Amino acid sequence: MLYLGLDPPPGVFHYPVIATERLDTPLLLDAIARLNEFTHLIFTSKRAVLHWGESSEFVPVCVAIGEGTARVLRTKGKEPLVAQEAIQEGVAILVEQILLENPNSSFLYPHSLQARSFLREFLHSKGVKFLAFPLYRTLLIRKEPVPNPLDFEEVFFTSPSTVDGFLQIFGSLPQGPRLKAIGPVTEAYLNLCLGKSLFNI
Repeated sequence: MLYLGLDPPPGVFHYPVIATERLDTPLLLDAIARLNEFTHLIFTSKRAVLHWGESSEFVPVCVAIGEGTARVLRTKGKEPLVAQEAIQEGVAILVEQILLENPNSSFLYPHSLQARSFLREFLHSKGVKFLAFPLYRTLLIRKEPVPNPLDFEEVFFTSPSTVDGFLQIFGSLPQGPRLKAIGPVTEAYLNLCLGKSLFNI
């Protein structure tokens, strides 16, 4: 398997086509200064946890988009609430449950600069107190030597950005290897770029 994202599992060939960098903006400083105003801190990626800060800068209750993000939070000493479906829509369902138990809950949501707007729009629609801001951005990178995708049985995409990174380097998606995507959002974007279903490859 040719693994294009970050944090690869064992036994794959790791060729990252993306990197992330923290955005030290006034919005971040404002969020940290206002931590005590929020009851919940939402993380929709492992990278958001890693770029966030020290353990002293976490609110009492953290929300994780999935088990991978939850594992990173546990290394920070936090036992999070975990969405059952690891997409923003799954986090929204969990937020609904939180609000049913405590309608006065408030949410801090640091996210990628390239994150979809769904969760921000959802929080706004609920009329709850929240602060959402870009904590980090994803960069497309090219490392040498560049592998030949046709040398692999599978090519694994971990985000829409990895699809973009692959296309920037190789120009098109390969027809030989099986293309795999993590989650429905990445799969939908890969299908859009490919122009046909993954299952027809």
